[in-house]
Amino acid sequence: MALAIYFRKRPEYHRRLVFVGSCQLAEASFVRFHYIGYHNLFYPALDFYPALDVLVVAGIVRDLVVDGRIN
Repeated sequence: MALAIYFRKRPEYHRRLVFVGSCQLAEASFVRFHYIGYHNLFYPALDFYPALDVLVVAGIVRDLVVDGRIN
């Protein structure tokens, strides 16, 4: 989010950085639902959140539809 604030004059960077920051914040809510993702407190490298992957893919699809390319 700090980078998004820094790049607020460049909308193409700002929009994507805010989106990535929002996805990171959504991780906290997905942890509470075990059927959406797997959260391992002792081995964080084994965390798996398919719902976050869906959000990132939605951002990619948005870029394809609106801009015609992936940035």
